[in-house]
Amino acid sequence: MPYLIQSLEISKENIYKLIYKLELGVNKIGRHLNSHIVLSEQTVSRQHAEIIVKPDIIIVRDCQSKNHTYVNNCQIVESVLKEGDLISFGQANFHFKTFNKREQALKNQIKELQIQIDSEQRTAEVEEVIGGLNLELLNRIAEKWKNSIVS
Repeated sequence: MPYLIQSLEISKENIYKLIYKLELGVNKIGRHLNSHIVLSEQTVSRQHAEIIVKPDIIIVRDCQSKNHTYVNNCQIVESVLKEGDLISFGQANFHFKTFNKREQALKNQIKELQIQIDSEQRTAEVEEVIGGLNLELLNRIAEKWKNSIVS
């Protein structure tokens, strides 16, 4: 599911993050109480913008707002959103994040494979060393066993 994240810096030590979950369909943004995301910032229009969430694409659209909508500091009428985009409604700034479960699962699988490959390389190196030790150890045990039987 996609999200808008707003960082509010109260002081250098106190930074708060507000996370707004975007639902499938149209998500209205503005000062109007009927908006899905209600912003009290005075530079935000009552019906400032909307974000349309579809399974394969996410679009932000300005609703002829007075202070405009920006994506990555470029004024837009409509724009396709990408992971990490900076979206500004008037002076209210947000980062767009998807936290896509499938994408995250793939990233986790890649990490696991990298760990597995590293582990297999280390295991092969250890087995090579242990294999040499085991052969020596087995030869000594076999020699002692052979001597004990002969005696």
